[in-house]
Amino acid sequence: MNTNARSLSSQTARRQRPHSNGTQAHWRFRPIANENSIPHYSSFHATLQLLKSPDAQARARLKKMTALDANWTALGSEPPNALARELAFRVLETSYSMGKIEPSLVTASADGGVGVVYKTPDKYAAIECLNRGVMQLLWFDQDGAPQSRRVKKTNKAIKEALEQIAALHANA
Repeated sequence: MNTNARSLSSQTARRQRPHSNGTQAHWRFRPIANENSIPHYSSFHATLQLLKSPDAQARARLKKMTALDANWTALGSEPPNALARELAFRVLETSYSMGKIEPSLVTASADGGVGVVYKTPDKYAAIECLNRGVMQLLWFDQDGAPQSRRVKKTNKAIKEALEQIAALHANA
């Protein structure tokens, strides 16, 4: 076995044409992958950090959205569109980057859009990201009366709405 083939050990190699030393043919192997292609610990750590990033967490949570298979015609509504999903992604990304409160549920909204729900046994709040590009903060006050307010599409307004939700849940 030649040294080049030995250095490949378990790496994939591709055969080249044989060469002969007069009595028997030998195959030459050429490495396809660089021997240093195995990630170092720091690269592995960086990869884990990337997977835990607010962006990655938000994308994963949005993919797990519930109620996508609802009968939209019977509900008299539309499934979430790209605009609603983008707004929900921004809410989720901001929520994960703040680290104060994690959504309980991400679901398709009967009003046409995506609902990002923050719920505990005695508190409920949600940010609805509607298909028409509007965001609404919904919650119940201390008397159990439903409340709502519009949330601007700025990062600052989204963060303020999430801080209001965190404060609501902190007063549980």
